[in-house]
Order: sequence, then structure tokens, then C-alpha cells
Amino acid sequence: MATSLLLPSRSTIQNTALQEIQDNLPGASTGVGGAYAILARVIAAVTWPVYQPLAFLADQIFPSSASSEFLRRHGNLRQIPRRGASSATGVLRLAGTAASVQASGSTFTDPSGQSYTFTTSATIATPAWASTTIVSSSSLTPDRFQVVSVTGMAVGDALTVGGNTFIIRDLPGGAMVVIWSRIPAVTFNAQPTINGLTVAPGTGAAIEFRANFTGSSGNLPLNSTVSIDVGGLGAGITQAATVIFSGDGLDQQLDAAWATAMETIQAEYPAGGNRAQIAFWSLGYLNKQDRDEGRQSSYALGVERTFVWPLYRLTGTVDVTPQGAARARHLSSAKRAAIQDRLYPAVPSPSNPGLVAMGCDLAVTDFTDLVQDVNLQIFGAAGYGPDFSTSGPYLIQAGTTTTRLLLLPNPVGVMSAGDRVSLMSAGRVVQVRITNVFATGIDIDAALDEVPANNTQVYPGSDLIIPVKEAIEALFAVLGPGDTTPPTRWPAPTSETPADLQLALIDRYVMSVPGVHNVVIVTPAAAVVPAAKQQIVLSSLYLHHKV
Repeated sequence: MATSLLLPSRSTIQNTALQEIQDNLPGASTGVGGAYAILARVIAAVTWPVYQPLAFLADQIFPSSASSEFLRRHGNLRQIPRRGASSATGVLRLAGTAASVQASGSTFTDPSGQSYTFTTSATIATPAWASTTIVSSSSLTPDRFQVVSVTGMAVGDALTVGGNTFIIRDLPGGAMVVIWSRIPAVTFNAQPTINGLTVAPGTGAAIEFRANFTGSSGNLPLNSTVSIDVGGLGAGITQAATVIFSGDGLDQQLDAAWATAMETIQAEYPAGGNRAQIAFWSLGYLNKQDRDEGRQSSYALGVERTFVWPLYRLTGTVDVTPQGAARARHLSSAKRAAIQDRLYPAVPSPSNPGLVAMGCDLAVTDFTDLVQDVNLQIFGAAGYGPDFSTSGPYLIQAGTTTTRLLLLPNPVGVMSAGDRVSLMSAGRVVQVRITNVFATGIDIDAALDEVPANNTQVYPGSDLIIPVKEAIEALFAVLGPGDTTPPTRWPAPTSETPADLQLALIDRYVMSVPGVHNVVIVTPAAAVVPAAKQQIVLSSLYLHHKV
């Protein structure tokens, strides 16, 4: 809590009292130990505590500085309840022999020991369509590509590209293929496209799941590996499965986020079908009673924030883009469909009239990802140096395991046992400690979640790597989708939910980390500006701590 009142200290009050005595009694003795000095100290001791309740009351005026009790009263007064927690849902990619079945109701466990239940069954299959070739693609949108022909393909089919297996998520037309997960950067091999690569039938299946608990910890990292519990493992199914989508999991709203929501919504109070009211509907509060009682409807559990697009599809239309928790902003298609059905059902009924009577065509939509690598050179202040110094990255070589990293060039003489190294593993920056150094690599003290791909970059570790990583993740967590021309997005892009990835924004977040003296932004080279309903997401993060 930080008050805007300038509170005088005890010494200031005492000095002010002494000055008043001297001004009114020019001959008075105000020296230490004298009667007037003692009187001034007494005045300061009695007066100073009076300021504290005043400062507390000033903080309660606005939600962002209010205490928890007064924040609850702000929520009641504004009819803006605290958002509740929800369970994560998602999709796994299964491997195994053809015709093997994984049953609904069976369970799996993530690396931290949390439990999940499969909500559908799945059968391993290999589709029969003919191989085709990619004719249009982009490293900026690695979840989709255009092929010569999609004849015979169906949503849910397994396919292979560049030696990796994926599952078809959507076939939107124009020979476009959208997959669950993303084609890894190593497949692009630093090229802007993968045009010319073969797309062949693969063997696998997609299966949906729900976390057996609430909270954002159930939003599993993309491409992470989980273990199907042995008791329910289907015959012929590989126990290790890959996360290809996870979202909808949300923690109960913290005080700071609740306060921000109040102040944002107060700028345009929800009423009369305006943008703020539509946002409230997508958050699960359809009427005043819902808000008064803090009753978030189940159809919207898991929605953390919403963007509204009036006139996005011309006059008489409004698009709504609800999003989940940070690092899991995409909602499941089932969640979006539930919101759509509740707000604007295809067939209104007396039990579910929706908002058709409002007279506008409302569509609940998703956003698309614009992936972006970030490569930073970090310079620490005194006492914040790297564990070792290198001019460039070491590169992972073939034969690497989760505990032994084979590297080029030779690390002997540069790295030492006890030093730390940082690298990308399972889609996130990790820092591990070296236990042994040899001519072709190093052994590390903790097993990585997956074997790093060849040519993965390895950098020196330090006390700054994880705090800077967390700062960059916090930056990407506040980014919202790009706006239209002319602007229509609500809330509009501001410092709270910017759309563009500005270099100054990266600099501000990194320089806010204690111990960072300077940062050089290698990538991106310029500001990244997303298209409308396109949101910048972090792909790979490279942190080189230099001397």
C-alpha cells in the first residue's frame, strides 16, 4: 500500500513546533533538554499517530491501493465480484501401435505429481491419404501451413513433418492445415519457411483431459511430456504422452488483478449492451444478481480477460475474444462454444434466449499466435557476473541426453564443475549446474524435461538468468491482441495491455530486475506489430550474460 499523502516525520513535526515557538517567542530557549524542546517532542509524539489513519483512509479511496477488506467493499459497491478458480483442460498426443485404445476416465500424472483424467477415449490410427507437399508456410505462424492437397484429410488425423508427428486441429479451407502444437524452430533451420517439405500420414491420436484440481498450474507447457498412469494404460499405448494444448485453468483472482479490473471497468460502466457489458457477459456475469452475489456462470469459468471488437465484421456485429490465464491464453474450443451458446445461441429458446434481442450479431472468436524469439545480452552490475565467460553460445550435439550435454566447442578450460548453464528445454529457459566437464561436453545435476534438439544454444548461468526470464515472461503475459485500422479493440492497447512488442518495453522490463546494469536487444531488431486479433507469443528466449 503506498499513499499519495506526504506524511511528515516525527522530527519534521518537532522542528516545525520549535520554529513556531521561536517565531512567537523570540527570546525563548529551544535548546536540547529545555522545556520548549521537551514540549516540541511531546507535540510530535501526539500528532504523528494522527496522520496514520488519514493515510490509511486515503489509500481506501481507490481499489488499486485499498486493503483487502475495503477492496471487497469496492467490489460490492461496483457489483464486480472476484473471479473464481477453474480446472485446466487440454489435449495430449498419444503414441502406440495401430488400433490401440486409451479409455476415457483413465488418468495421467504430470512431472510435478498432479493428476488429470481423460474425458474422451482415443484410438491410435494411421490415415490412408496420400503424402503431399507444403507450398506456403511461415516461421512466424508455425501451427499452420498450406499444402498441395488436403484430399482425404480429417481433423484428428496424425501427420508427420520433418520427422515429427502432429495432429490436425482444423482444416479451414484453401488447402490450409492447422495443427495442434507448433512445428519446432529446428525444422525451419533458421529459414523463414519450410516450403517443399513432405507431409505424410503419421501414427497417433489426440485425447482430451481435465485436471483433477483447480488453478493455473494445470495449464501444462506445450510439448511437455506426461506419464499415463499404469493402472489405466491401454494395451499398445506408449506411457509417455505429449501435451499439444492446455488451457482454461485459472487461479482465484488476486487482490491486485481484481482492483485493476474494477478501475478498468469503471471507465465504461457495463450497461445497455455497451462494450463493458459484453465483456462482463463473456466473463460469466449475465445480470446484476450474478454480479451482486459473485456468481460466475460455469460456461465462463477459466476466462481471465476479454477483448471486444465492435463492428469488426461491419455494422451490426461485435466479436468477443475471451482469454485464459497467462501462458495459456487460448481457451479450448469447447469453452468458446459454451460462451457462444450462452451469449448468442444459434437457436434461441425460452430457457436460453441469449442476447439475440440486443439486435447485434455476436461471435465468440479466438486469436492467432505471432511467435517471436527474444535474444538478449545481459550485463550485470558489480557482484552480478556470469559463472563463466564466452563470446558466443555452445551448441548441443547429437548423442545428448537429459543429464549429459554434448557440446561444441570444447568446454574444458572455460566451464568448471559448479558453474551454471542456461538453455531452452521443453519450451522454457532452465538453469542447471555442471557436475563434470570433459572435452566433448558436460554432465549436469538435474535431468531436463526432454532431450535438447541438436544446435540448441547453451549460455553461461548466473543469478540474473531466472529473474530476467521471469521479467520477459511477465512482459508477454500483459500483451494483448493487435488492433484494427481504424482502432476498435476494447480495452484499447495501453501500458496495461499493449499489443506491440516495443524495444523500449523489453528494455524497461529487463532493466527493472535488480542487478542488471545494461541490456542489448539482439532480437527482435525492431518493434513487432501484430495484425488485428493476432497476439505476440514467446517462442524461444536466449539470455547471454556477458562480462
